[in-house]
Amino acid sequence: MPSIQQFLNFLLLFLTGVAATMPANSPTVPVTPPARQAVKPIIAAFYYPWYGNPATDSKWIHWDADYRFSPPTDIASDFYPALGPYSSHDKTVLQQHMEWLQQAGVEVIIVSWWGPYSYEDGTVAELMAAAADAGIKVAFHIEPYRGRSVDSIVSDVQYIYAQYGASPAFFRSTQGSGYNEPGKSSGLFFLWNPGFRYNRGPTADAAYWQPGLDQIHALPEGGLVMVQKTDAAWVVDGHFDGAYDYTNLDTAPPEWGRQLPADAWFIPTVIPGFSARRMGYPNATYRQREGGALYERQWRSVLETGSTPPMIAITSFNEWHEGSQIEPAASGMTNGWGYAYPGYEQGADQYLKATARWTAVARSLPALTCARQIEVTLAETNRSDGLYQQEMPDGLTEPATICGLEARKTIANRFSPMRYLYFWVQEAYQHAAPGTVAITVEYLDGESGEFALEYDSTDPNQPFDGAYKSTARIALTGSGGWRAATFELPDAYFGDRQNGGADFRIALPGIDLAVNHVMVAKASAPCLNLYLPSLHRP
Repeated sequence: MPSIQQFLNFLLLFLTGVAATMPANSPTVPVTPPARQAVKPIIAAFYYPWYGNPATDSKWIHWDADYRFSPPTDIASDFYPALGPYSSHDKTVLQQHMEWLQQAGVEVIIVSWWGPYSYEDGTVAELMAAAADAGIKVAFHIEPYRGRSVDSIVSDVQYIYAQYGASPAFFRSTQGSGYNEPGKSSGLFFLWNPGFRYNRGPTADAAYWQPGLDQIHALPEGGLVMVQKTDAAWVVDGHFDGAYDYTNLDTAPPEWGRQLPADAWFIPTVIPGFSARRMGYPNATYRQREGGALYERQWRSVLETGSTPPMIAITSFNEWHEGSQIEPAASGMTNGWGYAYPGYEQGADQYLKATARWTAVARSLPALTCARQIEVTLAETNRSDGLYQQEMPDGLTEPATICGLEARKTIANRFSPMRYLYFWVQEAYQHAAPGTVAITVEYLDGESGEFALEYDSTDPNQPFDGAYKSTARIALTGSGGWRAATFELPDAYFGDRQNGGADFRIALPGIDLAVNHVMVAKASAPCLNLYLPSLHRP
């Protein structure tokens, strides 16, 4: 939901339109960015291999939630999967899942695991074979199965090493931690709900788990065990190697990571929404997806901490019971008794596309700290390098191919006679700080009229304390050719203060414009050598 300030911004701009009086600027030659150092967080997703159906498993597993639902139409989920109620043993399904994970940019799946010889354990061999074919790695989410204890988690890790450690899909890291010696090729394990030994079992504190963690670290291969807590005391008192939060339902930046020991793994999570009303979860757990806006805020909250976590985890790829999945969902399905399963507003693969975009941002974030330029090529699927075009209610576009070039073209909206193209600058490049930049727009001179750039500036005399400062207007002559215009901005601020958190927009008074490429370039290289900010700043 937009803030009151954003609504007032929109209302004023709707009434005033574009204001610019200076002559048009001329094109400039793009500059070449400096070489970038590749420092990338690992992108992971929680994965659930607990589904079964009669065709593959002779019965329904999980889709019926212990006979509370009647598959295949009535399933234990607020959403309905595009693949239908599938089996986790179905090799075709596993192959499709791996293709989707690749498409989304996910490198590691964190597999829900309920102990040796459980149904979930029985799916792991097939799952790892499919993952190996796709180049995806597998880590293990040790769930609170009945009988889980400080002793059992040691034998669990040994069992997992023995059964699956030889697979090329088995995730290993030599990074180490304060408790696991760096240089060991260690597997990665997550401990869910550590406040209980197991579901409905005795409580446990951090000290309860410490002897088990010490034994795991003493194994020849060691082990990296992450605890599902945001309290640094759990890491210290339990000798855990790091922490993760799993369901970050709030949108505040995950500052808890800064409190962890300097050598601990900080694994923040992002979630597209949480919807488990059909499963009987309390209303307080429900979070609307907001058409994808919640997912956008979650990613920003992680990336705006000013640090690079070793891993970012997505909750989840396919936890259908809790409605946190990014796996494609079907549209137009009903359960046959009056319940209509919602689809995703932007199509079945909306969250795969959004994840691919954000994983690209996450991987480019450190390098952008010292980048000379950032850019985006607009097309049916945009190609972004630190600069991102945003669809907004008053800034709608559609893909177009004109004169052999792909582009995006503005279209009418129901909020304003104006047309806008909104852009967001990656914070690592410039954020809420004065700077001199040049913005080059490559556009089609397709009809008569004019356009201007409105940007977030430091000029307090411009609308909303400088958030919507307008440049000179660029004249359109209707020549039908592709042209480029460069706007010199001596006072760019880029504080995410425009509608939707954008930093600048192209403004058109009632005409459409096709744009192929936009570049933001700094006047000089911001630094010669990339030095990443520490997660644990004083």
